[in-house]
Amino acid sequence: MSTQFRIWLGRQSEFAPIALVWALGTAIAAALFVFSHAHYQNVQRERFQRDAIYYSTIVTETLERHVNSLKSLRAFVASRDVTRWEFSSFAAQTLPNNHGFKAVFWVPEVPHSARKAYEANFQRDGLYGLRIRQVDPVKGYEIAGTRPFYLPVTYVDPLESNQDLIGLDLATDPDYRDLLALAARTNSAVMAPLKSASRQPANKTLLVTFPLRAGQDGAAEPDAHAPIKGYAVGILDLNELVAGVLPKGSPIDLIVSEADAPASGSQAAYIDTWLQHSSFSQARDFSIANQKFVVAARSSAGSETALGFAAPLGLALCALVLTGLLAQHLYNSTMYNIAVERAVVARTAELNSANAALREEVALRSQAETRLRIAKEKTEAANRAKSEFLTAMSHRLRTPLNDIIGLSETMIQEVEAGNGAVRIRRYVEDVNSSGLTLLQLVNELLGLSQLDAENVPLKEEQICVADLIKAAAGRVKIQAKSAGVALKSHCPDDTLSIRADERLLTKALVHLLSNAIQFTPGGGEAELFAQTNMNGTVSFVVRDTGIGIPADKIEHILEPFVRLATALPHEHDGAGLGLPFVNRVARLLGFRLSIESEQGAGTRVSLTCPRERILDQTKAA
Repeated sequence: MSTQFRIWLGRQSEFAPIALVWALGTAIAAALFVFSHAHYQNVQRERFQRDAIYYSTIVTETLERHVNSLKSLRAFVASRDVTRWEFSSFAAQTLPNNHGFKAVFWVPEVPHSARKAYEANFQRDGLYGLRIRQVDPVKGYEIAGTRPFYLPVTYVDPLESNQDLIGLDLATDPDYRDLLALAARTNSAVMAPLKSASRQPANKTLLVTFPLRAGQDGAAEPDAHAPIKGYAVGILDLNELVAGVLPKGSPIDLIVSEADAPASGSQAAYIDTWLQHSSFSQARDFSIANQKFVVAARSSAGSETALGFAAPLGLALCALVLTGLLAQHLYNSTMYNIAVERAVVARTAELNSANAALREEVALRSQAETRLRIAKEKTEAANRAKSEFLTAMSHRLRTPLNDIIGLSETMIQEVEAGNGAVRIRRYVEDVNSSGLTLLQLVNELLGLSQLDAENVPLKEEQICVADLIKAAAGRVKIQAKSAGVALKSHCPDDTLSIRADERLLTKALVHLLSNAIQFTPGGGEAELFAQTNMNGTVSFVVRDTGIGIPADKIEHILEPFVRLATALPHEHDGAGLGLPFVNRVARLLGFRLSIESEQGAGTRVSLTCPRERILDQTKAA
């Protein structure tokens, strides 16, 4: 936890006014945003309602104007015999003001008896080879078959995009046939969706038709009993009509749909869904030519001006800025007061740190003095051990050398005196024994020094554990007999083998057995055996019933030249090199040496061979 944070925790009351200012300022900003946003929403709703009424009225009037223009086209055709060019000229003056019409055309009713004369008129108008046609779903256009009457498209405008309609018998097209029949039956204008157009539920393409009966001048109401002369038909695109009414960037979107169409259920659902995707919406019904329509309006995506959100947000931000300035002023005042305390705390921390550094330095010096004292004690102990060793070595070396010198001088005297060979032989044997003792001591010193150098070449080979135990026990059999100590050895598995240096391991076991015999009183016993442990390792165990080792001496007997003094008559005056040698051999071979002893109850020393050195007898065989 930082110092500044701890100061803040300790002085929360000084920061309470800042938190209170922030809370009040945030509440005021939120209230300003909510109330101002509601105000602008009301303003936008009123504006939308005005625009919706305005543009809906224009769409209604425009749709009515389109229907009336088609009615005037019917009156024009009914006034006299109109040529193709007169029809196009009249339509060209009417269509530009009625952009919703994709096409208008005149469809007379032609009896079969007048078919040839009707087709001859095509030839006179320059439409050579054109006859009344019908549409086959597979073959396409083909010559119309024989029927009582035909409803061919005679005049159409614009001609360029609808020329294929000329001569087409609409009585064979279900889109037109049903519509024209309904107009003839009701004797009035009829509107219906073009079935082959888009399936979009709203803003469809409508077919608008007015029937013309014989004797009708176009303006008067038609006689319902007079025969049908023909139909004025228009294709009205409601999408184009609405697009022409709404200016670019209009604040509202409009759709127009029939209110009483067979699919009005799906249309109503579509309109409801369409109106839901806006903030404001409304819909109203109207009728034209006995046809009911619905005009629906909604606010467009770009009509909801940024002012309706930006102005409330700006007021809220201004309140937050003023709150922030006031809070900053309070914060600066508070932090100025804290800065003084922080400087005091920092200075106190520096002093504490300096005191801690001094305490650490004192502790380090105390530890260094302790280490020096321990090193001094170890050095003094090593010097004492060296002195004891030199004393022992001087005695051990001087004794056989004195024996050799004395016996050799005696032999010279005996030879000069002419004494017998038997006495000389005994002297020679004594000289040999002293020399061997001296050689053994020198070899032990050299072997230990080689192990200390850790450059002993290992001769690893397969060793039978039973043979190894037998060989080691045989080396100390004479020593055990002369000391009156019973020597035992055994191996539970004669097939058990390991991989190690046989010479070093045998010598280590001999040292352990020699020590066991040396420190066991007469009548006691020393034992060497092998055992297999639960973890798969094998241990060589040397156990005796001797005097044991004091607990405070176990750690030191593994050091060179450390010897235990005993009062045993057969104690071997050794140099204290046996256990150090065994310890170094164990470390060199990767064995684990453990010593368990109880003073007066005996000692148990174990050399444990790792599992990787134990050979699989199946593979070895």
